[in-house]
Amino acid sequence: MRSHGELFRDELAESLEHLRQAASHAPGGAAEALTPPYDKARGMASRRWQQGTAIIIPLYETMKDGTRNARGLAESRLSHKDERNVLPTLLGLLATGVVIGALAGMVMRRRRAAQEWDEFEPESGFDENADEAKARMAAATKKVAAAGASVADNVSDRAGKLADSLREKAGTSYSSFADDNETADDMIARSGGQEQVS
Repeated sequence: MRSHGELFRDELAESLEHLRQAASHAPGGAAEALTPPYDKARGMASRRWQQGTAIIIPLYETMKDGTRNARGLAESRLSHKDERNVLPTLLGLLATGVVIGALAGMVMRRRRAAQEWDEFEPESGFDENADEAKARMAAATKKVAAAGASVADNVSDRAGKLADSLREKAGTSYSSFADDNETADDMIARSGGQEQVS
């Protein structure tokens, strides 16, 4: 009787052999699957190449013939010209170059002079920056005024609450004091005020 270890090794060896066989079948299956589309694409590309060359080759030949004809025409014209006709053309080109150079020099001098004077001109962006600064200052002033009003309202509310709480706490002592002495209404009336304290 065989041991478990021996059985395990035999099964593992058999499994590895099956994996090798499966791995050898995979490329064949892939090749069988990819061959028809590859052959089809290759045939299509070959046909397109033949059609393209059939169109381009005659155009290329026509351009080549046209270039050859133009070159021959230019050479025949140059060979028939007299040597004395070249000098006036060269002098005309030289005069044109001198005029263009002089005009370019004048333009450069004017630009340089304008740049030198631009240094003395006030910046246009300064006015825009000043307007922007004024607008920011006005906005900041409004924010500060609003914050100040809010703080004043808050202080006023707290002072009113404090006064009310003090009035409530002092209510009993005030009433006994009012019985004995002059009331607050009497004091206000005597001073000429129109407010009445409740």
